[in-house]
Amino acid sequence: MKSCAPFTDKICIEEQTTGNYQPRGSLGFMAEALAHDLNNVFAPIMTSMEVLQLKIKDESLLQLLSLIQRQTIQGSCLAQQILSFANGVESSHTCIQPQSLLQALGKYLEKSLPDNIKVNLLIPANLWEVFGSLYDLYQALLDLCMNAARRMAQGGILTIKAENMLVDNENLNFQSNRGNERYVLFSVMDTGPSLTEEQLEDIFSADYVRQANPVVGDFGLFSADIIVKTHGGQIKVSSEIDCGTIFKVYLPAAPGSAIDVAAEKAVPLGHNECIMVVDDEAAILTITRQILEASGYQVITAENGADALSTYMQDYDKIALVIMDMNMPYLNGALAIHALRKMNPGIKIIATSGLHTQSQATRALQAGAESFIPKPLQTYDLLRSIDEALKLDALAV
Repeated sequence: MKSCAPFTDKICIEEQTTGNYQPRGSLGFMAEALAHDLNNVFAPIMTSMEVLQLKIKDESLLQLLSLIQRQTIQGSCLAQQILSFANGVESSHTCIQPQSLLQALGKYLEKSLPDNIKVNLLIPANLWEVFGSLYDLYQALLDLCMNAARRMAQGGILTIKAENMLVDNENLNFQSNRGNERYVLFSVMDTGPSLTEEQLEDIFSADYVRQANPVVGDFGLFSADIIVKTHGGQIKVSSEIDCGTIFKVYLPAAPGSAIDVAAEKAVPLGHNECIMVVDDEAAILTITRQILEASGYQVITAENGADALSTYMQDYDKIALVIMDMNMPYLNGALAIHALRKMNPGIKIIATSGLHTQSQATRALQAGAESFIPKPLQTYDLLRSIDEALKLDALAV
């Protein structure tokens, strides 16, 4: 693992150069360095696990690989939690395991709700992780549960469950138009009186909440809706006579969540397009090259931003897309992206980083990248992003 001190200098220089410099203490810089370096260590391990899972057929070995993969993801999440602790609000979003979240919620509800309300938890073992504020998401789900409990004054069953889902964003009316995406669906179901169509239409409005709870002034549904939307998700509600009400909370799965690629839709493959991969970690270059070549792409590599510019000048006529690490010596990713855009305004660029903070993603997009993928890179997410960028290029032509 690289030492922290040189990397902290690199971050400081990059932020001043790109106009994003904010004074931070030494703890914040060291946390960034640690999170970055740990994710660069985890990245080739994660991708290697996926390659082996596709090639190995022995069930016992697959279970072992799945265990290693889950532990690697957990290690990456711990790195983000270190970053959150040191840097505060800006990086307060971390990888969250739904099992732990719902188990904590269930324990609280069992102690807090009246004895005539039974709490039923349905939590499968292999839920994808979500990325967000643990406190806010806990509060949003708690608000939905307490709202359900109030409708069961005479008693009933409160069921809370979670499941992995592939969801068509067009059906959810999201701004994203990327087709099927991975979501974790949280369902809060009660056996209380059904709601009318008028109530369902306005149930998340402040006016409805104020009228429904004039004494306590509970704005739980209103705030829960806002919290879920700020996490890139959506709440859908339905109610049937004698069947109670169901609140369905769709939250995007965290990038890097463990998935069974074979169980997903077909992985998009290339058609001999040339991809340039830019990263200062030799292990990441090696495994990314293997993944892309096995997926139908030609691959050229560069070890830093300066090397990337030199390589692109030589092979610009055949490079269709660039995968650019944001934090590198000699010339950082933001400056390299800006320079490549000067050389070819139409070039397709995907940015990556071991620091998955909002400011890091914003910096990449402002520099000119089409999209940002946090490390550890997951094969499915990487190939899908490449496929979408190349398809957009084809449509433009």
